[in-house]
Amino acid sequence: MNAGFANCDRPSASQGSSEPLIVLENIARIYGHGAAAVTALAGVDLSIVRSEFVAAVGPSGSGKSTFLNLIGCLDTPSSGRYRFKGIDTGTLDATGRALLRRTCIGFVFQRFHLIKRASALENVELPLLYQGVSHHVRRDAAAAMLAVVGLSQRMHSTPDKLSGGQQQRVAIARALVVRPDLLIADEPTGALDSVTGAEIVGLLKQLNREVGTTIVIVTHDPSVAKQAARTIRFVDGHVMQGCVNDGCGSGT
Repeated sequence: MNAGFANCDRPSASQGSSEPLIVLENIARIYGHGAAAVTALAGVDLSIVRSEFVAAVGPSGSGKSTFLNLIGCLDTPSSGRYRFKGIDTGTLDATGRALLRRTCIGFVFQRFHLIKRASALENVELPLLYQGVSHHVRRDAAAAMLAVVGLSQRMHSTPDKLSGGQQQRVAIARALVVRPDLLIADEPTGALDSVTGAEIVGLLKQLNREVGTTIVIVTHDPSVAKQAARTIRFVDGHVMQGCVNDGCGSGT
């Protein structure tokens, strides 16, 4: 298996923003064996183009979390092919997938997963530290990204000195500091009140519009799903064909 892959550079103007970033071809994911086997995804075909803002919705157990894990290279399909930036991820070994995640994909979760004793600045620069970026370069990049999410004045604050919304902004800055091609947000407003949640979704929309990062957000909240340009609804491991915002709903 090949551990290497192309660097996650931004597309050139000639490539255009409509080139698929994500292509799933007849993807199935089955857990367990025999009578205990559970099909989480069953023959999913799906494409997401660059710079899209997509919401994945559906009831619990519908397959949306499995979908998130697969596109984030946290899991591998049982069958089918997943191509990311034209890379057949099935040709990558565990090291290659980890390298792809580290350099090309950012993650934001419902719980912020910040280091409690580290400042906002130190939390944001952590992915660059893992990449071996020099101290001054990663500090400058982290400070710049905190400015983008509106936290320049709080960069030296630890998480316990920040509100929930501010902590989520730090988590978003941390995910974006490596300039990923794809940002995956798993219920990013689930631990926030409605007003703060709306602010976070507004920030994601702004970043998608201004930076061009492709965003896939998994949510149970209909008001969040409606903010996406496209909604994909999962039901029993399948994707509803032709599903768009006006007819998808969010499930529970």
